[in-house]
Amino acid sequence: MRLRVATMPQADKFQLHIYAALAEQERDFISARTKAALKAAKARGTKLGAFRDTTMRRNAAIQRKAAMEAQKLLQIIGPMRNAGQTLEAIAATHGSRDLQRRHVDGEAGFTGAV
Repeated sequence: MRLRVATMPQADKFQLHIYAALAEQERDFISARTKAALKAAKARGTKLGAFRDTTMRRNAAIQRKAAMEAQKLLQIIGPMRNAGQTLEAIAATHGSRDLQRRHVDGEAGFTGAV
């Protein structure tokens, strides 16, 4: 079986071995340069991964908003569930755009059940 490289179809096994060794050496050089640059940046006091704090704050805000939304829905859905409504019936009611308005306005006939 003979391996052929698209950009070097005439290359023999020895040539491919040399190119692979050169590629491995270049990879090591790149790694060493990157590590040295990171070490120098840390020595200068540069904070690496600067977006981590921003991302964590954003994620915490998203989680707080989700918890608040869940609490709002629980106020609507909780009484329905306690009244014995099935999850399917609750889902059908919750899918209605005016569920929250009816609950807040106390519309006549709305008891929290479907």
